[in-house]
Formats: sequence, structure tokens, C-alpha cells
Amino acid sequence: MGFPNSAQPVTVLRVPPIRRPRSDRGVTLAAFSLAFMLLMVLLLGVVDAGVNFGNRSEIGHAALATAHLAATGGTTGDRKECAVYGRVPDDDADLLCFAKEATHMDASRIRIRIMHGKRAAVVCVMAQAYSVTGMFAFVTHGRVFTARSVAATRRSVPDVAEIPLPSTNWNFCSRGV
Repeated sequence: MGFPNSAQPVTVLRVPPIRRPRSDRGVTLAAFSLAFMLLMVLLLGVVDAGVNFGNRSEIGHAALATAHLAATGGTTGDRKECAVYGRVPDDDADLLCFAKEATHMDASRIRIRIMHGKRAAVVCVMAQAYSVTGMFAFVTHGRVFTARSVAATRRSVPDVAEIPLPSTNWNFCSRGV
């Protein structure tokens, strides 16, 4: 027991490396490359799905915040500049820009509609889905996320609407509460 002292010789056994047959050497590399590609496609799919899930959540929050702002008659603070599609008065464009800024998305991919319902401010938001990685563009192409929020009010709310996104309409956005 214990460590061998210098008087005792130590024998080291060397085990020769296991050699695989030549036909198996390329199989390992091929299996790794297939598994790696599958893992990367899965990872990129998770990234795209996560970004679109977050965007869908953001437009819901933006619709809610804008509905509350429209219902209370609050101001957006400084005059905001954003891309507004359609004829919208400057005073009402601030509310649209507030909603677009609240989504944290590219303003050209978002459309807003604000209207007065039955004693309520109704805000509808639509946004294009997109593929961040580009690998899943065939899945997100043409898809649009929509959100509708209603806030009770006794004051007058402007009726403003941007031109809807291509091949869509505002049918999901009704005045009814």
C-alpha cells in the first residue's frame, strides 16, 4: 500500500489505441454533420418563434397602452415622428406614433386604427410576422398578428385609421364592446 518508493521499479503498461476500420472513419463525421445541421435548424426555429411570440405580445401591450391614453385624453409628450400610412391629421398622428413606438418594432410593419365605440376607446393594431433568421420566411410570409383593446371613456375619441397591411382588412376591429 502507499506510494512506491524509488527502490521499487514501476512498470507502465501501454495500451495501443483502438483503431477503427477505415470504413468507419467517415461515418462519424457524417453523423456529426447531420446532427449539427438538425440542431442548428431547431435552434434557428426557436429564435424565430421567440421573436414572433414577443412581437405578438408587444402589439397587445401597445394596443392596451394606446387605448388607455386615448380614453384618458393624455398626451404623448413630445411630438413624435413616425411613418403613418394614409391621411391622418397631425394631432391624431401623435397617438398612432405612440402606439407604434410602444411595439418596439419597425413602424412600416405596423398599422393602427383608433375609434370611438360605445362609451369606449377602441384601438386595433396589426403587425406583420417575419423571420429574423430568414430560414422560416416561408412560414411567416403573409401572416399578420392582430390585437384589439378597449378602454372605457366618456370623452370623444378621434376616429383614425391607417391603410391596412397588404391583403388584410380591419374586419377584426369592430366598434362593439
